Amino acid sequence: MPTSKNPTKSVRDKYLPSGNLDVERQRELVIEEGVKKGFGKVEAIQFHPKSELMLMACQKRLRLFQIDGEDNSQVGSFFFPNFPVKEAVFTPDGRHVLMAGNSYKMQCLDVERGEAREVTHMCAQPNRRVFGLTVGPNQSDRPGSVASRLYSVLADSGTVHVCDLATRQPVRTLRMSMNGVAAAFSPEHDTLFTADEDCNIYEWDLSKGSCVQKSKDSFAVKITCLESCRSSGRAPSSLLAVGTTTGYVDLFDTSSRPLRTPVKSIGNLTTRIKLARFNSTGEILALASDEMRDAVKLVHTGTKHVFANWPTQTTPFGRVTALDFSRQEGFLAVGNETGRVLLFRLSHYRS
Repeated sequence: MPTSKNPTKSVRDKYLPSGNLDVERQRELVIEEGVKKGFGKVEAIQFHPKSELMLMACQKRLRLFQIDGEDNSQVGSFFFPNFPVKEAVFTPDGRHVLMAGNSYKMQCLDVERGEAREVTHMCAQPNRRVFGLTVGPNQSDRPGSVASRLYSVLADSGTVHVCDLATRQPVRTLRMSMNGVAAAFSPEHDTLFTADEDCNIYEWDLSKGSCVQKSKDSFAVKITCLESCRSSGRAPSSLLAVGTTTGYVDLFDTSSRPLRTPVKSIGNLTTRIKLARFNSTGEILALASDEMRDAVKLVHTGTKHVFANWPTQTTPFGRVTALDFSRQEGFLAVGNETGRVLLFRLSHYRS
């Protein structure tokens, strides 16, 4: 009987249907043998930009897992005795992990060597702490872009440090009118979006260090997070997702300036938005709040509608504190306040 050479290719090349989402639960990550829960809330989860390696940060430890849906073996564990890890991200090339904690110092882990070094930014003005850590777009999405060689952190009094990934030192220092709350690199231009506590959204030209636009999200009481996605064959418009304290997420089309009115406001969650994450194709936006149990929604970005069939009322998320999508195999990892990491697979993207 004749068979297709690649039976899944025809599925993966199609647009994601907007109706029901086909999700398979995978084996939960084992943090320690014989222990179902972790040792504190999961602070960060992120998949490697080029493989199914995944980082998980909890208290003063960073763990690396090789995700396959079956064994999900732990391949590395790194303890930082004087550094509680609050944020952790892979660099766009995947060679390092940047970590932010409760002070102005950071840590940088060499993934291949397993060696960590302390990072202290050389700034004219001392800062009590840095937070809001975000890195530039994946290099395979925008080869040669300036932003793919940068990361940014927020600091005191509305300061934004844009840093070089090679030297891990600031190359630009930007300043907002009020204290900063969130940042996200544009996936299509060499610009950075930031938000302050007065609901102002800024777009900064990274080459010149100038503010391209400043707009106010008049629909938000207070902004909690920013996330952006590029346009593609599967996601026809570039979007900026703005999470708020009231549970609404405002979606702005970043191809038009200024950002006056959101193209859609999603109000399916009723408490503070902790997280907003697009998958690699930009077809799905995951939203989560940590103020209620099981407060997770997935949005089909093409129609701007929430998937109705999943999650279900019995999906055991708990209070979600971290989540991320893998770039290739359709995995969704969800971490909660008890230290558990649940793993799911979106069948549409499975290869």
